[in-house]
Amino acid sequence: MRRLKCFLCLIYLWFPGATLRQLNKNYAMSIYDLGELLTHNKVLVNHLEAYADKLQQRVDLIDSYVEIMKEKIARAQRMDHDPPSSFSFMRHMQFDWPNILWYLEQQPGEAQATGISLLHSDLPTTKDLEETLNGLWRIQTIYNLNGSDMAKGLLMGVQHNYSTTPFERYTIAKYLAKWGDYAKAKDWISVSLDLYQADEDYWDLYEQQGLSAENLYELYVEVLNNLSEDKERPLSTMIEASKEPQLEAGSH
Repeated sequence: MRRLKCFLCLIYLWFPGATLRQLNKNYAMSIYDLGELLTHNKVLVNHLEAYADKLQQRVDLIDSYVEIMKEKIARAQRMDHDPPSSFSFMRHMQFDWPNILWYLEQQPGEAQATGISLLHSDLPTTKDLEETLNGLWRIQTIYNLNGSDMAKGLLMGVQHNYSTTPFERYTIAKYLAKWGDYAKAKDWISVSLDLYQADEDYWDLYEQQGLSAENLYELYVEVLNNLSEDKERPLSTMIEASKEPQLEAGSH
């Protein structure tokens, strides 16, 4: 019973506005709902895999078309210029290319997109995310944890089985800056930049997901500006200054 009371106290400490009734309907707090969310994620991954399969089938078919077209070009270059010889090539140019154009205009993955959109209303809301981030902030504040350690899963000297991506670190830093805790935001945006610079192979993927070097440096400069006593320092100067540690690290 004592453990249960301690657990409930910890929940109220993380989320002071919560009630027991809300625990069953809150992704940020309910283990049951997190399990449901995991099921949703598996369904979404299945849709994405099906879409990838369709794209691969599309690529394979287009590759086959290319080989057929090359063969027809080679044959056309050797043919006599009379109706019996030219018929095959004329038919190909008149019928095949419009059909290929039609095929290229079709949008693959419509069924998968529909399936994903049907789950959209069951996905976490901005409020769910903010409550989870608020819980992280309270843990970091109460136990005086270092953001760089938390980012690597190191809590109070104990290594936990998790780590964060550059995008996750950026998200935490962004919300901390929004809440005015620029000191903690600086820790998180710094480690986000470090990992982003090290993950060069994933830059295209990060950008597709909405994270770019520009996003990171803009937030970094915003945080530094709010921590600096010199509010009039030119933004461009601060951006260059923020990049210097990264450049120096890369030169070693």
